[in-house]
Amino acid sequence: AKWITLIPAGSEISLYIHINHYLDKPVLYKKFKLKAHQKFSYEFPQGFSAHWAQLKSDKNCEATAWFVYE
Repeated sequence: AKWITLIPAGSEISLYIHINHYLDKPVLYKKFKLKAHQKFSYEFPQGFSAHWAQLKSDKNCEATAWFVYE
């Protein structure tokens, strides 16, 4: 299983997950609306693979993200 858990602090944000395969440019994978201090989890589909993941938000914020690959 592969998943990400996110907890934004402060205010509601839109969070974007960009992924890279090998040395390609980052591409938008998913966008989520997250409420402040609310834990959110997303399970990646079976077979998901990426070499890099970047998290970006629509405004300045503090957030915690955990990527879990089992």
